[in-house]
Amino acid sequence: MSSAEVYDSLITELAPLGRAQLLQRLAELHPGFPLDFSDEFLSACETERLRHLVLAATWQCRCRQVATASPVHAAL
Repeated sequence: MSSAEVYDSLITELAPLGRAQLLQRLAELHPGFPLDFSDEFLSACETERLRHLVLAATWQCRCRQVATASPVHAAL
């Protein structure tokens, strides 16, 4: 599956999620850098903004998984 197809699939997966589900997903992600959003910030975010944050963090996680699984990375 190409990167574009994976990205489209992820967008389709996140599209029907509600606010509570998006917040849960965000809390469960470990993208390799701190996600230090305050509760105040997250509660003020519109659902679409929250969806964008989850999309970006999830995409970063998947990119890191691909990078660590690549033969170039294994050779380093």
